[in-house]
Amino acid sequence: MVKNGEAYANGHWRYFGADGTMQTGFVQLKDGRTVYYNGAGEMRYGEQAINHRWYYFDPVNGAMKRGWFTLPDKRKVYYDLQANGQGRGMLHGQQQLGDQIYYFNDWNGALRTNYAHYLAKMGKLQYYGSDGKLARRQTVRAGGQYQADELGYLALKLGENLVGTNWYLVSAAGRLLTGWQVIAGNRTVYYDPATAAMVKGERHLAGHWYYFNPVDGHRSTGLTLLPDGRYVYYAANGQMQYGRVQAGRITYFTNRASGAIEGVYNDAEVIGQNPELPTGCEITAVTMMLRYAGKDVNKIQLAREMPRSNDGNKGFVGDPFSVTGWWIFPTGVAPVVNHHLGHSEVMTGASLAAIKTKLILGHLVVAWVANVNGFVNHAIALTGYQNDRLYFNNPWTARKESMSVAEFYQHWNQDAQRALSY
Repeated sequence: MVKNGEAYANGHWRYFGADGTMQTGFVQLKDGRTVYYNGAGEMRYGEQAINHRWYYFDPVNGAMKRGWFTLPDKRKVYYDLQANGQGRGMLHGQQQLGDQIYYFNDWNGALRTNYAHYLAKMGKLQYYGSDGKLARRQTVRAGGQYQADELGYLALKLGENLVGTNWYLVSAAGRLLTGWQVIAGNRTVYYDPATAAMVKGERHLAGHWYYFNPVDGHRSTGLTLLPDGRYVYYAANGQMQYGRVQAGRITYFTNRASGAIEGVYNDAEVIGQNPELPTGCEITAVTMMLRYAGKDVNKIQLAREMPRSNDGNKGFVGDPFSVTGWWIFPTGVAPVVNHHLGHSEVMTGASLAAIKTKLILGHLVVAWVANVNGFVNHAIALTGYQNDRLYFNNPWTARKESMSVAEFYQHWNQDAQRALSY
């Protein structure tokens, strides 16, 4: 029988007292280690929660750590413990050690460095420097330059203040403001009531999702592209919208859980090519695209502006006002779009995702399709998509129509996947 010593069995170290009884709890070994044995008498290692306090025991010999210690995950923490294991364990929050004051993360105990701490009752900030110590009676250079008094409170100016990497707002009474605020540039922003820092990025507030610009913090409204790639829509009050969303002439169909836009319909006017332009489907589709973009143009005007050439990539082959006219391709008609919008984008060979993005942005896409309405070459103005269907305005029929994505690719592939937008 082992007495007053350690024994290793079945993969665990145990300790037996003077009478051979297996020990549990904290034990101070002869070599100076303080270790801990659980209810089964097994030595514990690594981080352990014991009696609502956090401890760390060496992963090799089980020795309890005291004082300053850097954990394997790089957290620098402090264990306020006596040699017998009694004490407060890992420290959290504001703590005075010796003549210095530190702040440890409220959740994981990590020493906070370069950290502005908001004291809600005082409406003030304190700053902990790169060494984790509270700045007192000194100049703090963090974002701006501020004086810290004997209690560590920073002297901030009226209005906006950059402290570290966060913006704060100070009232005429010298207190930090929180919640919704309208500031310079008519920006509607939000200051976190817990930290007083300006909120950026996505935030869930009072049952609604909002997005705050990552640069200046302004609340987003309307169509917004989030960092994770979702296009979503925020109402005038900044709240994310779900389901069917009407925004002027655009209808968005959004996911009811994530708000992601999954379909869109642009209610662009239909313009028929006939009778004036029997072979002018391309310029008629371009006319619909430009008019939806807000340009006061008409198909006759644009047909006359359109370049002429023996090469469809450079201009219209033949006469669009005649039944004997032929065609024009994206690079040939792009100069017309450039003239009125200042730019264009040839989307020949573009992915369906790229086309959908244009439609979400409210940009129609002119697509060249073969064997539609009996023509070997035809052009339509894509206006939207939902589920497995694409919506388009057809210059030949002067109607709003749709086809499945598979049908579209069948016709689009046969016309070299030509497309044009802006």
